[in-house]
Amino acid sequence: MKMGKHELGQRLILHIGLGVVFGYTVLHPASVVIHSLSEGDMISYTASMLAAFGGEHVQMASYFSIIGAAFGLLIGLNTHRQAILNSRLKLLSVTDELTGLYNRRFIMQSIIRDVQRAERYGDDLSLLMIDIDHFKQFNDIHGHPPGDRLLKQFSDRLRAMARKTDIVARYGGEEFLILLPNTSKAVAAHLAERIRREIETYPFELRENQPDGKVTVSIGCAQFDATCQSDIHGFIKAADECLYRAKSDGRNQICC
Repeated sequence: MKMGKHELGQRLILHIGLGVVFGYTVLHPASVVIHSLSEGDMISYTASMLAAFGGEHVQMASYFSIIGAAFGLLIGLNTHRQAILNSRLKLLSVTDELTGLYNRRFIMQSIIRDVQRAERYGDDLSLLMIDIDHFKQFNDIHGHPPGDRLLKQFSDRLRAMARKTDIVARYGGEEFLILLPNTSKAVAAHLAERIRREIETYPFELRENQPDGKVTVSIGCAQFDATCQSDIHGFIKAADECLYRAKSDGRNQICC
């Protein structure tokens, strides 16, 4: 989760404050005791500690408080940097490198979680399986770099059209999944049609060499039903079979 500037400021202030306390209550008294021992002063340890907080040591106390504050700031910045690195590593582990969408591993884990929830609470759960029509032809004509750019542009469009609660992932190659929690098949089909129309009319680079001069998609749409889909594989298979029918019936269409 990304940390806001306000939260970062609060955490840095906390670390600086703790550093000041550490410098004043630990470093400063310790330095006074060490100084007393080095000077051969036989004053007791407790007396030295108490003397450290006397008026004659105000300047030294301020000095060590500043050291503690600087130390706290460094720890706070390092902790923040480490949190950013950990967050980036976590993000890289669940996203597809080319498209920036979630990867297959993450979407499978999400499907398992949401199927279990749908079974337990009876919530609606739908799945869209999307395939770019004639993508192999596009790659054969233009090569892989333009094909990668098309996949990236296409992924950006999917992300823009999906709702905040939807999970959009690259399933593999030119196939994509959108998991729609708390969504009936009718609502999922409506979203699928909106995606189909948007992709058909979007000015993708080099689209003129595709059939009819446009990039299109075929979409399979399925709603989870515990009575006939015993596990996630049955759920995914239902969407996959719908996608197969959509492509067999001529492409650029939806099958539910």
